Amino acid sequence: MHEGIKNFLFSLLDYSGAPELALALRKQDESFIVLYHGVAPDLPNYGIYNYRRKFILPENFQTHLSWFQSHFEIVPLSTLIERFLRGLKLPRRYLAITFDDGYANVYHYAFPVLKKFGVPATVFITTDLVEKRSPLWVDRLEYALGYTRQQKLEVEFGEHRRSFRLGTRQERIATDAYLRNYLKKISDSERRNALDKIESLCSVALAPTLETSPYRGLTWEQIRIMTEHKIEFAPHTMSHPILTRMPPQKAEEEIIESYRLLDKRVGNPLPIFAYPNGQREDFSDETAAILRRHGFRAALTTIPGTVDRASNPFALPRFSLDGSDDLRFLRLTISGVRKKMQDIRSLF
Repeated sequence: MHEGIKNFLFSLLDYSGAPELALALRKQDESFIVLYHGVAPDLPNYGIYNYRRKFILPENFQTHLSWFQSHFEIVPLSTLIERFLRGLKLPRRYLAITFDDGYANVYHYAFPVLKKFGVPATVFITTDLVEKRSPLWVDRLEYALGYTRQQKLEVEFGEHRRSFRLGTRQERIATDAYLRNYLKKISDSERRNALDKIESLCSVALAPTLETSPYRGLTWEQIRIMTEHKIEFAPHTMSHPILTRMPPQKAEEEIIESYRLLDKRVGNPLPIFAYPNGQREDFSDETAAILRRHGFRAALTTIPGTVDRASNPFALPRFSLDGSDDLRFLRLTISGVRKKMQDIRSLF
């Protein structure tokens, strides 16, 4: 859909009061879990950093919390999950806030706002980002393409070779989007090898400069400080692989070792897991069986939707708020109106 038309429809629906009406018509036993990746100011001259709006602006995060408090009872994720698992009626306006990955900006920009509003949140930690100070693979790709001096990139895909133009910012963004989606579909070992080759071809790597970059992770000390102020922590694997793209024993190691390290460094992580990427193809019955076998009580996806008594505890939905700097986007997403728009559009 053309951006101008989409903005017009968003404004029209928001102004009409459709989000408020849709929320009022929600079933009585529905509750909401929202997903952020981070909160950070813009860095317009830093490669193609945050072009997907994975991190929202601090002032907009504050606006989000204000809107949430006027429409929901914000509770710890552990409280929402416990009521759900015990079969208790879920109050209509329950909402839990979650962050995935464990970026340092959660401490520097989100945490002060959470404290100001006195609301809880849960952070799912990719432990290699914290313990080993190893950047996430998606950030390695974004950084390499954003900072390479190359004007063209040639990448081999099996027996085929594809050339990408990198002369403009938009060409670099398009290349990142294409390669990121491709790398999610291949095996974990193939992805690791491909990413090493891409960094080599770009002559740029994020790891040596991670600690001075906006891609750096939380520290254990920052995590310990946050646990004293209504912030819960839970595992999100060690290295953020797509679990269905690796052997089951490796997937099990990624899950269990991330939990054990959190327990060792901080103590008492939630027995709740968040699947990396979190779409339907990124977890399976086998993944859920691993979680059950090791005592996990629930797992979260990135599939939009609300939690009710019929929800699968190992495939709980969340509303992703990436790109939700615009408050209209937030209201239309949480209310379900945006999803209805997408469903209608898919019919034509």
